[in-house]
Amino acid sequence: MTCRTFVDSIYDYLESELRAARRREMDEHRGACGNCASYLASYVETVRLVSEAFAGGSGARGSHGETFPAATASNGRH
Repeated sequence: MTCRTFVDSIYDYLESELRAARRREMDEHRGACGNCASYLASYVETVRLVSEAFAGGSGARGSHGETFPAATASNGRH
């Protein structure tokens, strides 16, 4: 997986809309690529901050109310 593909798929990844094989690819890439792990963490933090600003502190949640557990895992930097 390329970094570009990773970035292009972040929304679907966080919304759990990817097939299992693609999600594994994303997890593997995130574990191997510190830049993408950092980008994902900053993306999730931005969503969280915007959610708090507009929803009174509800945190980062998907359109169906789920939280984004992928962003809380180790970023796998080597």
